[in-house]
Amino acid sequence: MAGPPKGRQTFKMDVKDFNRFLGEMHRAASKNGFSTKDVIRGEAAAVLASASELTDKASTQDINERYTLKRKPKSGKNKGKNPNTGPKLIPFVKLDGKWYSTQRYYPAAIFSRMQKRLTFYKKRAISRVYSAKAVWLVIAQKTGVFTGRFKSGARLMKAISAQGGQYAANSVNHGLATGSGRGYTIRLYTENTVLLNKAAKGNFAIASAMARRARYFEANMEKGVFKTADRIMKRYPGIAGKSLKGAPV
Repeated sequence: MAGPPKGRQTFKMDVKDFNRFLGEMHRAASKNGFSTKDVIRGEAAAVLASASELTDKASTQDINERYTLKRKPKSGKNKGKNPNTGPKLIPFVKLDGKWYSTQRYYPAAIFSRMQKRLTFYKKRAISRVYSAKAVWLVIAQKTGVFTGRFKSGARLMKAISAQGGQYAANSVNHGLATGSGRGYTIRLYTENTVLLNKAAKGNFAIASAMARRARYFEANMEKGVFKTADRIMKRYPGIAGKSLKGAPV
């Protein structure tokens, strides 16, 4: 299989330790009738929900700075000065197949059209501020795991809707369950580069979410949670595809 195009950002994780933890958790939970599939699906649901919570949404302030074009003042102490010097402002706007610099002066008719175009971009970007966080929900939905632990569900769904068809493509965001019994596995993957954005920190989010789950398991082992099925279900909502009200995250 060919690698990613030259220059594309990528992120890979070593999941050996996480898979080892899943094996330990299964050994503890199997004594009360929970299968490999129960454990893996429950932990996939928890990790994805936690990763969504840890991923940062886009900044509305940054979006405003990126898509706000101002007219040169005709009077006052800043007369004739170009106010569009912010480093976050996009450098060009495309109109009728031609690129217009945001740093140049244009007649009112062209300037007005540029503003309208930027306003469109701004509204679209604002509707997608939760897009990075929503990637994890899309993957959970595609995998078919429990999604009841995701926070800001309505906002995440709005972001998914605003993104349109690209989020639905398996080549972009997907979760694939294969095998059965002890050979059951779930592969989670995405080619959505929004997660690699420095502001979103999606790579940190998934790594941190997985580490937290391992620590959570260790703490529950010390508390004797795995002695009964009821205790397990209370501490691990979704482990068998079920949700319990009031269960801790």
